[in-house]
Amino acid sequence: MPQRSVLAEISSNHRPNHEHSVETRAYILGHYEAGKRASEIARVLELPSSSVRSIIQRSKRRDHVQNKPRSGHPEVLTEREKRYITTLIRAKPLIPWEDLRKELGLSVSITTIRKFLKNEGVLHWRALKRPGLTKELAIKRLAWAREHANTDWSKWLFSDECSVEYGVGRARPWAFGFNDEKLTPERVFPLNKGKQASVMIWGMIGASINRSEVVIMDRDPESRRNGVSALSYLWTLEEHLMPLYNGQVFQQDNAPIHTAQMVKQWFEEHGILWCQSWPSYSPDLNPIEHVWTLMKRLIYDKEPFIMKLSRSRQLEVLLREIPRAWVEIQSEVIDSLVSSMKQRVQAVIDAQGWYTHY
Repeated sequence: MPQRSVLAEISSNHRPNHEHSVETRAYILGHYEAGKRASEIARVLELPSSSVRSIIQRSKRRDHVQNKPRSGHPEVLTEREKRYITTLIRAKPLIPWEDLRKELGLSVSITTIRKFLKNEGVLHWRALKRPGLTKELAIKRLAWAREHANTDWSKWLFSDECSVEYGVGRARPWAFGFNDEKLTPERVFPLNKGKQASVMIWGMIGASINRSEVVIMDRDPESRRNGVSALSYLWTLEEHLMPLYNGQVFQQDNAPIHTAQMVKQWFEEHGILWCQSWPSYSPDLNPIEHVWTLMKRLIYDKEPFIMKLSRSRQLEVLLREIPRAWVEIQSEVIDSLVSSMKQRVQAVIDAQGWYTHY
């Protein structure tokens, strides 16, 4: 190859440590056998003379010009170990990485296991929070959904209470599985329903009203621990359901304050048509649950450092911001959530009563 002068352009044809193609080697050997010198061939191909000579010398020891197979990096995991990993994560989808490595008993790193699973299409996500469903509850949810597959949801009112918490919940674990398995029961992190409320609020949405006022529920001084009772619930219904009620189906979940005898009697006395078959542990069927999420997001966007305030100051902020955030949610958003009921019911049917993405 001609000597390159200082600062002269480097040929783009030459790549260091690059394996020459079969065609290039065939060209070199053909012209060499035809009487061309190695330096002349190198000049034409713009290759180092040493490379051309090396190809010619190696050809004398071979009867072909094909590339020899490269060994590459050896497989760290055997096929048997790969099957073991796959079997283990199917049996224990919530197992942490370190526990997985220890239980496998293999002298490989977590990174190696992670790469293998990624290549297999196995994802790893933080387990979704959902109420703990049992097979019996799933059967009841499925039956209810099938019964209401063709219901006119524009004639319903959806209500719920929501506790606005000061603290945060437990960290959710990560789960192994494929993309369509995120809502399978063994990969869902059940919610703890025993949380202590700081502020209890009530609201209602529906196609005929869009939304009620949001209510800071009164505590019953005669109830246990001075909390919200069935009597507190009746006070709320008297003031905020009755002015908006016009023959719609009133929805509520199966919380004890809703199913108390005095509440049922009040419904009958006031001619309230209420859904008595609402399936337990089914927040995914109630569109108002998403309204609570939006409302809390608006509160914490406005007051991002509320957790650093004193308890009394936090209460002041919440009492001020809850009504503001409630009315700030766009009416079109609520209408859309109510209109999603048909899809929610179908999602329960498709999931055979188990978890849905709502």
